[in-house]
Amino acid sequence: EYMFWRGRVYMMYTDYKRALYDFSGAIRQALRQEKEQTRTSQPFTSHQYSEAYMFSGQCNHFLGQYEEALQNYDLAVKRNTKDPQNFYNRGLTYVALQRFEEAISDYRDAIDRYVESGSSEKEKVFKYRFNLGISLRRIGDLEFSIIELTRATEELPSKAICWNNLGLSFFQNDEWEHAIAAY
Repeated sequence: EYMFWRGRVYMMYTDYKRALYDFSGAIRQALRQEKEQTRTSQPFTSHQYSEAYMFSGQCNHFLGQYEEALQNYDLAVKRNTKDPQNFYNRGLTYVALQRFEEAISDYRDAIDRYVESGSSEKEKVFKYRFNLGISLRRIGDLEFSIIELTRATEELPSKAICWNNLGLSFFQNDEWEHAIAAY
């Protein structure tokens, strides 16, 4: 378990290679204990596995190892299908790979999981909707891009970057007056 927490510290210092090494070690150790059915220490919970895979995926992403990141995010989702952050992070990696349809699906799943959780963290649902709106614009679905970016501005109206992106979606949809209002 110490490797998991040390990995978190390495991430804070943006030492992603060392963090990835520690997360991988923590997962290997937990899997070995699970396989041997020895309980010398408290076993990893499904949530902890999910977090270790998610953080490994983030390290891979920051290191530009996008396919490896997707593998880790897939394992994180498999271990914890209720955590919206797993879907969101995988969506970010799909965007880096320009796989927008898959990113859109993951952002929608993140929003659904967020709503199901009953959470009230506006910052999280904002970023899910914001990235969904941008990805929708990237594939040319301007109508739904405008809807999601409008919802994001309703969550956090002080975020100028969202208003700017909403204006861009209106502009690309030839809705000049709405674009001006959003800018």
